[in-house]
Amino acid sequence: MKGALRRTALRVAVGVVAMGTVVGLTGSATGEAGRSRSPVGTWAVKITFEGSSKVEHMLFALERDGSFELAGLRTGLGTWQPTPTGFRYAFRHYDYDDAGVFDWELRGVQEGALTSADTFTSNGTGTSVDADGTVQGVFRTKVEARRFSIQSP
Repeated sequence: MKGALRRTALRVAVGVVAMGTVVGLTGSATGEAGRSRSPVGTWAVKITFEGSSKVEHMLFALERDGSFELAGLRTGLGTWQPTPTGFRYAFRHYDYDDAGVFDWELRGVQEGALTSADTFTSNGTGTSVDADGTVQGVFRTKVEARRFSIQSP
């Protein structure tokens, strides 16, 4: 009896994974129309800091499952979700000193909106927290993003 239950659970799990794969493949083939209503994809971004001439360039990936990745000078992970006017994403990335010891983390939160099928802007804050958990500062940022894919260099 136990073996039958395990096999049934395994079949259900495989079915769910297979269905997710099929849905993911179908969803990714929506072309321009699908892209225009979703921030899902890969993005080259420029980040500017309020009151500063500092500019950073990074790569973002917003995944269909709600996960968010950033890569560039630093790497980070987070999540995103749709909102009535666009989308919101939050992430963290860690920074280490020259000896490889954890130094501080950045906690970012942004509110974004697609400005075309292949661009978005977002505004939000970054909170710098040191290794002891003390907030070192909060700063405002603006992100300008351009979608890139295998079709667009």
